[in-house]
Amino acid sequence: MEKPFAHGYYALATVSVFESKYKGSNGVAHHTVFNGNYVANALAGKEWRIAGIHTIGADLKVVTAGGRRFTPINEEASKAAGRVIYYESRSFEEKTPAYFRLDCKLTYRMNNKGFMQEFL
Repeated sequence: MEKPFAHGYYALATVSVFESKYKGSNGVAHHTVFNGNYVANALAGKEWRIAGIHTIGADLKVVTAGGRRFTPINEEASKAAGRVIYYESRSFEEKTPAYFRLDCKLTYRMNNKGFMQEFL
């Protein structure tokens, strides 16, 4: 969804839902490292003209995504071998917690003939 910049504000939202798998040489389907299952983004902003060439703006961005996949480590075999040994039959079964980020931005802008200055 999108609301282009007009009347001093804008908004944009996207959502992707997916599944990413591969079939190994053993014929079994496994998740890929990129199979987070979803990504969602939302952006919004508003500007206020305060006097002549002066403008104040506020922007907000939110991102969330399913966790990254990884193959669990066989701790007993790793200790015995002195190196990392993965459970190959469990490729990318485990998942990190979901990613979430919130960004806020405030700006002050002077828009004059011949130059523009913006302070974030």
